[in-house]
Amino acid sequence: MPAPTHHRAQAEPAASPAVRPSAAAPVQRTGTVDRPTGLARPAAASAEAGSKAAPTVPLAGWWRRGVAAAIDYLIEVTLVVAVLLVVARGFVERLRTAYGDWLQQTIATWPAGPASLPDLPDQLVTQLSWLSTMIAVATLIYAIVFLGAWGATPGQRLLGLRVIPLPEGSESITGKLRQVDAGQAAVRLSWTRAVLRGLIWSILLSGSYLTLVLIFSVLMPLWQSRRQTVPDLMAQTIVIKRR
Repeated sequence: MPAPTHHRAQAEPAASPAVRPSAAAPVQRTGTVDRPTGLARPAAASAEAGSKAAPTVPLAGWWRRGVAAAIDYLIEVTLVVAVLLVVARGFVERLRTAYGDWLQQTIATWPAGPASLPDLPDQLVTQLSWLSTMIAVATLIYAIVFLGAWGATPGQRLLGLRVIPLPEGSESITGKLRQVDAGQAAVRLSWTRAVLRGLIWSILLSGSYLTLVLIFSVLMPLWQSRRQTVPDLMAQTIVIKRR
């Protein structure tokens, strides 16, 4: 009588179930690599980190620069007058007297019309020319000291402004430059640029023949692509707003 046969299921090992992706981690195809959707995207994270790590600083507006320049000019004139009162009081008295006499004559003849107004006396013209020259020299020293040491004059510091070198590559920019990187904004202004910038300003303030150029320079930031004046163009500088 033949021996009983055992069930084949006992002789053969049980087949292992097929491995399937977990439903809790769905797969999203990005490019050529399958990644779970729950993972962070390195490119987006690095871009966000880069934007946070590179803040920008805006260029100074025209009104803020104008107020700062007016404050600096008032300080310069005050310093010149104070020095003259100490070392050349006679010059100040002669200037005050000549200017007062001319002003009284102008007021007295004003009702008769502009044609009757008196001309400036030659002596007063000479004294005013000397005063303009002394203010120009004071402007030069003032700008060199404060721009070279701190990158800003007292008026600019009061208004939260700072003068920096024009960033490399900005010379070829065709559009408007309205802000710079914080790293570029921290670059120190060299003494050479401070001397050149102060020298151009002092020349523009030195005589009446350059009055139109001075006015043009003051108005330039209203339309210039990098908000520069004539001294800024010559010294390759820009003015930024730190606060």
